[in-house]
Amino acid sequence: MGDRADSLHKDIFVMDGLSAAYLTESYVTETLPSAGVDALHKTVIAAGADHTDAIEAIMELQGNIERWEGVNQAQTVDELTADGLSILFGFQDTTPLDDDPENVELFADLGIRVIQLTYNQQNRCGTGCTAKEDHGLTSFGTEVIDAIERHEVLLDLSHVGQKTATEALEVASAPTIFSHSNPAEVHEHPRNITDELIHAAAESGGTVGVNAYPAFVGKDPTIDDLIDHIEYLTELIGPDRVTLGLDFIDNLPEEKLQVLVDDPAYPNPPYTYPEGLLSASDIPNITSRLLDRGFSEAEVKGIMGENLLDLYNRVWS
Repeated sequence: MGDRADSLHKDIFVMDGLSAAYLTESYVTETLPSAGVDALHKTVIAAGADHTDAIEAIMELQGNIERWEGVNQAQTVDELTADGLSILFGFQDTTPLDDDPENVELFADLGIRVIQLTYNQQNRCGTGCTAKEDHGLTSFGTEVIDAIERHEVLLDLSHVGQKTATEALEVASAPTIFSHSNPAEVHEHPRNITDELIHAAAESGGTVGVNAYPAFVGKDPTIDDLIDHIEYLTELIGPDRVTLGLDFIDNLPEEKLQVLVDDPAYPNPPYTYPEGLLSASDIPNITSRLLDRGFSEAEVKGIMGENLLDLYNRVWS
């Protein structure tokens, strides 16, 4: 990094808007702080986890956070910007709700602030993006969206099929996000999203977070390919609607990757992240590359974290 990029990165609020990484003590007390990361939205449970699994996972992570020095659970914007590393809890599936949308309230009370409607396949709410046929949003899914919004949880449509996501955005009345989804026009993949969905999320007041998972970025990608996705999004919806959702899973134990191994839309591990962004340690390189591409310091501040703070301020009273 150059002096300007290094100085800016140290001065700004940096947040990864989606992390599925394995949170160890060294990762949250050394790796992330060393990379200038102030906060992250952490997926608490794997796809398909049930109600009990989810509660146990929340309790386990809360217990770890209490033991980790300089780390806190965040449920408000003030807590996100507190000293140390702040961790926001979220789900990447609605299966923990079981058959009751009002379980959203229970999980909100436990600190879940973001809920993704589906993972890659079908659930009670709708269809995921790698399923063979998208059946659209279900009536149960409509009830879940209503509960999510009433309890001031943020609705996430990453991993959701196009028809289901389109119908969800039509039903939703609050800002709705794609926390970790890249534009399909830059690189075609079932997990990447159309311009129509990008526009709809932005028009709802939501954001789109760029994803560093290599298969979603490009063929043999580099960090510059990721910046291409950022540039495309900023031209399409403006820099104030673009965030990071880097989706690092480079340190996950192999047994936790089975859900991806079983999906033919995903390559088999190991997963090599883009050159220049091989792990969370390289997050400062994003700041540097954005400046090199001509983004203003204000735009860089927004993309690296402040756009998420603005979003959360508008969703959470």
